[in-house]
Amino acid sequence: MKNLSRSQGLKPREAAALLDCVELLSDSVDELQRSVEEMGRRGGSKNDIQTWVSAALTDHDTCMDGFAGKAVNGNVKTVVRRHILKVAHLTSNALALINNYAGTPPQLNYANEIQTSPKLLASTALSVSLSATRSSLEIMKNLSTSPELKPREATAMRDCVELLGDSVDELQRSMEELGHSGGSNIEFQINDIQTWVSAALTNADTCTDGFAGKAMNGNVKTVVRRNIPKVAHLTSNALALINNYAGTPPQLK
Repeated sequence: MKNLSRSQGLKPREAAALLDCVELLSDSVDELQRSVEEMGRRGGSKNDIQTWVSAALTDHDTCMDGFAGKAVNGNVKTVVRRHILKVAHLTSNALALINNYAGTPPQLNYANEIQTSPKLLASTALSVSLSATRSSLEIMKNLSTSPELKPREATAMRDCVELLGDSVDELQRSMEELGHSGGSNIEFQINDIQTWVSAALTNADTCTDGFAGKAMNGNVKTVVRRNIPKVAHLTSNALALINNYAGTPPQLK
């Protein structure tokens, strides 16, 4: 964003929006850095961490809002949206994990334990993904019973409900398997977990694909696109942490 803000030929509104965005992202860096430091301190304030990460997420949204409207369409808007949306999704994932961590019993949630336990971190990420998938499944179930659905929307919704139901089963199975993983079968167990979580991620993508195309524009598509990508990102995050756990030396598993 700093490099882009120094580009020649920016429209006045683009230049102003970029300057605001640079300032907002700088604030986000400070807030996230503070959060990391507080998380690493034994007995650190969970409320402060949640506040700072939430503020960073708001900064990203505010940056994006500065490029809303047709007046700022073009390459600058495309670059900003591509980068800031990625940052916002990662920050949202971090906040979801922190919120889950905040609800963990005090004897279990010391930051240094999580930092030194890839298994605990993977388990936490799976729990967050499972919770979000269940929530989205209920939303999709309720939406699928609407009498106002077009035939193609109704079909896509039924498929989506089935896919998310499968995802809930796969993520639940993964959590259970991770909970008692260990011993000589650990590599096979982790392979199974990776397979199930990958399948859950594919299900989320397939659900979204069912609403592609202009023929599916409308409120239903908006609801789906608001909920399912979040599930996909959280599941992708969980898979990354599981892959990290898979590569952990045996003595640390």
